[in-house]
Amino acid sequence: MPDTMASSRSIWLPLLVLSAMLLAYAAVEAPIPGVNEPHYLTKARHFQDSGWCAGDLFLESGNAHWLFYVVMGPLTQWFDLPVVAAIGRVAALLLVAVGWQMLTTVLVPWRWAGAASASLFLLLQTLGNWSGEWLVGGVESKVFSYGLVLIGWAFLLRRRPIPAAAGLGLATSFHPVVGMWCTLCGLFAVVVNRMLPAAPTDQGEPDQQSEPDPSGWTHLLLAAVLFLLTASPGLITAANAALIAPPEVAWKADYIQVSYRLSHHLDPLTFDVRDYRYYGLLIVLWGLLRSRGQRTARLRLWELIVIGSVLAALAGIALAWGPRPWKEVPWFELRMKLLKFYPFRVADLCIPVGVSIACVNALVSPAGKAVDRRRLQRALLAGLTVAAYGVALLGARTNRPPSGLPPAEEAAWIETLEWVQEHTSEDTLVWAADEKWAVKWYAERPEYVNYKDCPQDPASIVEWNSRLKELAQWRIAALRDGLCTTDELADLRSSTGVSCLIVRRFGPVEPAPDYRSGPFRVYLIPDVPTAAE
Repeated sequence: MPDTMASSRSIWLPLLVLSAMLLAYAAVEAPIPGVNEPHYLTKARHFQDSGWCAGDLFLESGNAHWLFYVVMGPLTQWFDLPVVAAIGRVAALLLVAVGWQMLTTVLVPWRWAGAASASLFLLLQTLGNWSGEWLVGGVESKVFSYGLVLIGWAFLLRRRPIPAAAGLGLATSFHPVVGMWCTLCGLFAVVVNRMLPAAPTDQGEPDQQSEPDPSGWTHLLLAAVLFLLTASPGLITAANAALIAPPEVAWKADYIQVSYRLSHHLDPLTFDVRDYRYYGLLIVLWGLLRSRGQRTARLRLWELIVIGSVLAALAGIALAWGPRPWKEVPWFELRMKLLKFYPFRVADLCIPVGVSIACVNALVSPAGKAVDRRRLQRALLAGLTVAAYGVALLGARTNRPPSGLPPAEEAAWIETLEWVQEHTSEDTLVWAADEKWAVKWYAERPEYVNYKDCPQDPASIVEWNSRLKELAQWRIAALRDGLCTTDELADLRSSTGVSCLIVRRFGPVEPAPDYRSGPFRVYLIPDVPTAAE
């Protein structure tokens, strides 16, 4: 009985500590609602209740993350959105913690390797990223997906293709782009590994002959079928959204996404030079650390996964390379179509994850070394873990808040949106002219368009862009004489249906605002009867 209890503690205690670390960091780095939580969770609420914010362009667009909305949608009917966000964070980050613990304990013979490597990873992520990818923060579909990816990779390293396929397939259903890239990196690692000489087996690692043979046709066939079954909900939904649009509409949507709306994620020529230097240094550091750690078959397979992600990113750089504007780049239509699949996002995470695990592996001695030396090294590693996590928390605390506003202005912005929710009808169409954060989250009203809430199906992306251009032209015309008049507000309502205008910088406006809080003003635009009426 005591042995059983000790064994249970050795499994669950590190996992609980790791989970607490991730949840605490998320709370500090991204207070609810995080930067993308209004985007995903309002969509989930509308998915479950189509009458909520009916008429909103984004909410009524295609559901690229269908499984996420199926899972989170019912919660929005039982709880307020902040509570749903908290529940979602706990569920998603527990999944990440389980996957992280499984992966690290497969690679490093120390039960606290998960917590140690996670603290280093959080520090590296706090210091910067390359293409804007992140793992620990608010809840969205990719967090669930990455948790399942880590579980799938852990099984892959243990030569268990069937559960690996299930994990990667479910990851693909939650987020098709993340899941497919991570699956391709895993396949790349397996294929290349089979071409290389056999790697040494560590003392704590089971002999490969005693583990299931992943090359058997039965295992491979079952794994392929299971992957297709578990991935099909996400793949079918994403394919339907992407393929139903006419070619000219699909091309326009690709151009909008790659050239400006998501260029900070998709066009490597827009990435900051400092981030290139930072990730270049991380790759060099990874190479130095891996040369000092233990060499096992599982570590080599893991390193090939990381290399696969780097090769995908290099291919993305090659696709994007060329002059600007984009129309001067040879075959720019094809290049944009490929770049929209985010070839950089997996490397953006895999590189710091690889460095973190390699650092822990380099500091953890093999079991055969002197006990005193192992204890000293692990004591040093424990101190490094606490220090790295503390610095990561301090760094996260100094990050820009999700709203991008100073505290006083954020409070005024929330008060403004809550006033709209309390003093307008549910079918009021809103346009926040100068801000984009959490409008539907607090106001619970449909928006005519929101720059942040860009749809993901081609037809809706083109319509989103058209509405932004229309409003930009109206702004210029309305202020051409230095004053936005009552008649010009009426023109806005007649052409767009907007009956509630929220502004901060836009103006001056002729009528007095219906509400003011801090720098924000609300104008309720009455319906103007037509001559026939």
